[in-house]
Amino acid sequence: MAEFSKVFGDFDSKGCEFSGVVVISQSYENNLLLMIQELITYTKRVLNDFKEHGLRPKDGLHVMVSFDGEGAVRVQPPELHRRTDAHVSEYLLDCARHEQQAWMIDTWKCLDAPEKEIHSVSPYCLAFKRAAWFGGEAYLKKQAENKKPLDQRIGRYFDRAITLLEPEQEHERQVALQFKHFCQNNLAEMLAGLPEYERLKETDYIVVGRLGHKSRKTTASIGPGGIEMGYRSKPGACRAMLQSDQVELK
Repeated sequence: MAEFSKVFGDFDSKGCEFSGVVVISQSYENNLLLMIQELITYTKRVLNDFKEHGLRPKDGLHVMVSFDGEGAVRVQPPELHRRTDAHVSEYLLDCARHEQQAWMIDTWKCLDAPEKEIHSVSPYCLAFKRAAWFGGEAYLKKQAENKKPLDQRIGRYFDRAITLLEPEQEHERQVALQFKHFCQNNLAEMLAGLPEYERLKETDYIVVGRLGHKSRKTTASIGPGGIEMGYRSKPGACRAMLQSDQVELK
């Protein structure tokens, strides 16, 4: 307790020492607790600010969609971002927060193996480069080589991503299936109707997210038996081994 006195000052005037134990008055104890609470609150705020320091969306087109009670899609006004832009809107920052949780660690740990053109790993987000979409260089190359282009692998991607959900998350699964259906059947038409889409470069990203659902950060690794994935924020939980013969290619 001597060390305690050295850290927090001399308590002789307000406290007393008995058998080598420092006894602090109630007022001092309350003040100390208040100070500790303030430090905890400040630390949490600083950590949150630190996590978002330098947070920026990917270069490219960012679109968030939602669905009404009848399943009709609502498209939020999309925005195009360049790293040279002086200002980042609050909408784009929200997109960046969503993407931060939905992004792959690297191309060796993604859900679009072996092609590795889809760089999101979430059932609520679909992200890829313009080159891999209709008319892009990578898309045309796949067609010339008689391989499945990206739009024909969207179903496989979502099947793998949905497997990451816990078995009891049936509502979340239905939400993800609704987003999957939209991306498979309506995404191309929606993108073609956006003026921002025409301004995209081959290297720009197209990132489509489902509004209101932020993904937990995931990990994924490719092994001899398939793709093993689990939520980074919950180690050991929500793991799935996807064997090649278990995935239905759509």
